[in-house]
Amino acid sequence: MLDTYLRKLAKRTEILNLFTAAKDMHCFELFENKKDLSKLQDSFLSYLYFYSSLNNDVSARRVSEKVLLDEIFENAYAYYRNNVKEEKLEIESNKQRTIQGVFSKDNTIKFPKEDK
Repeated sequence: MLDTYLRKLAKRTEILNLFTAAKDMHCFELFENKKDLSKLQDSFLSYLYFYSSLNNDVSARRVSEKVLLDEIFENAYAYYRNNVKEEKLEIESNKQRTIQGVFSKDNTIKFPKEDK
């Protein structure tokens, strides 16, 4: 019940605007306490980050705004996005880049120019 309320509150445009301002202006704080956040505050911040990210993805047209119509769609998109990020990280960590150089007569190593 409380989780549903926090989620609805974090989804509101006014709250997301305050959150964005708090992130952009470091002198502006959402909570009086800056450390040792309560579980409630931590949950609320998690939802704020989630909806901020989701709205950015909607604005960038990486996902349809229909995702925002239902909590199930939001959860499914979050699951998808997390899995895609994990796969990309796994692929990047598995790639090993090898650069071969050639020794020249003056004992220096010449590397080929990279294609961009």
